[in-house]
Amino acid sequence: MANATYKILGQGVPTTTTSTTLYTVGATSAYSGAVISSVHICNTTATAATAYLYVVKGGGSAGTTNAVLYGVPVPANSTITYTNGITLSNTAGTADFIVAGSGTSSALTFTVSGTEII
Repeated sequence: MANATYKILGQGVPTTTTSTTLYTVGATSAYSGAVISSVHICNTTATAATAYLYVVKGGGSAGTTNAVLYGVPVPANSTITYTNGITLSNTAGTADFIVAGSGTSSALTFTVSGTEII
């Protein structure tokens, strides 16, 4: 039976409109996979901002072909939560990862929660 640990896997605030990697499977351990249960996106500003979230296969890069949220409005001083579930793997040293972006620099805080699997 696989060992699993539920926790916050990554957090980040994109400081520019360039995308930021939030979590990579096995980046700090020998985990072979992860199941993302939720991504909370909090707008800490007084103006609406747009959120972008990408699930990228190992060796790939964020773009429209792997977007799970694209240009989603997050109202001022509000939080939205993505709970559809995401499965990531680390196969033969090629790890999947989650990338976040914001249409407004430093407006959104992303928190990724889930379970890592050994």
